[in-house]
Amino acid sequence: MEATNIKPRKPSPKKKNDRKTTTSRDIERQLQDENLKVYHQLFCVEENFGIRR
Repeated sequence: MEATNIKPRKPSPKKKNDRKTTTSRDIERQLQDENLKVYHQLFCVEENFGIRR
């Protein structure tokens, strides 16, 4: 048997982390969405019970 010249394997490129990084804008947008939902719920409760501010 003849010796074959084995080529070294190329290192596979490192994959970037698949996790989505949350930026401060993303967090701010999520908070605004949550605040809007809570405000809407509060508004509905106030209307249902006749509460006036």
